[in-house]
Amino acid sequence: MKKIVLIFLGVILFASATLAQEVIKAKDAHNYIGKKVTVIGKIKSIAGPGYLSSMSFYLVTDSTEVGIGVIVPREIWTKSKILNENQKGKIMKIAGLIKLGGEPYTTVENLSDVKILP
Repeated sequence: MKKIVLIFLGVILFASATLAQEVIKAKDAHNYIGKKVTVIGKIKSIAGPGYLSSMSFYLVTDSTEVGIGVIVPREIWTKSKILNENQKGKIMKIAGLIKLGGEPYTTVENLSDVKILP
């Protein structure tokens, strides 16, 4: 019984360490291409939704122009009450894989990966 409890605790500790992601600022996203991280930044601009198949946010840190694009597919933003064109200037926290397409970007895979902070 003692071995089972120790194994169970070991699995829980390993799983929690694996799920933890590094939290970075939007301006540092270019240093994390190919890595899954959590990015925090101020929403500087929003494209869509309109007739687009996705909605895009551009996040920056402080007053810098360097940041990261966040692509939200239609099937996700249509289910959300917080992902809309009224969020400009607010802080967004997004967990995802950082990719490079001219500049860093990530695509939202689950609504639970996005938070708008007060």
